[in-house]
Amino acid sequence: MPAPVTIQNSYSLVSRGVDNDLAETLFREEMSLLAYSPLAGGMLSGKYRGGAQPHASRFTLFDGLGARFRKPNVAPAIDAYADVAKAFGLTLTQLALGYVNSRWFVGASIIGATSMAQLTEDIAAARRELTPDALAAIAAVQVNFPSPAG
Repeated sequence: MPAPVTIQNSYSLVSRGVDNDLAETLFREEMSLLAYSPLAGGMLSGKYRGGAQPHASRFTLFDGLGARFRKPNVAPAIDAYADVAKAFGLTLTQLALGYVNSRWFVGASIIGATSMAQLTEDIAAARRELTPDALAAIAAVQVNFPSPAG
């Protein structure tokens, strides 16, 4: 029987559990990660920053959805990443998708766009390669917020 070639796990700037033991397993088993929720349910698009509740958005319509992305350190981490994005002339979406795509173990990302505008932005962002300086700035934020969504 053929061996698996990928696994599907949540992976984003705020949900980095794969970075621990699982990344080593992926390496040893010659597998890749199919990263889902690379924008943390839309949190890393910036649309919920400052407590915003956009009309007809997932977390506005479904209050109990995505509890892991509503943990106390998630919002401050996202604000810190937004500052990094701004410093490098990027949108938060570009930073978030660029980071996920920069990881050696990611084979592909599952984006959950709900409109054509979101899909267009996500595709363009996913094609953007982050500079070593941007990745270093992300790493500096990760020291304070290793995996705030757990």
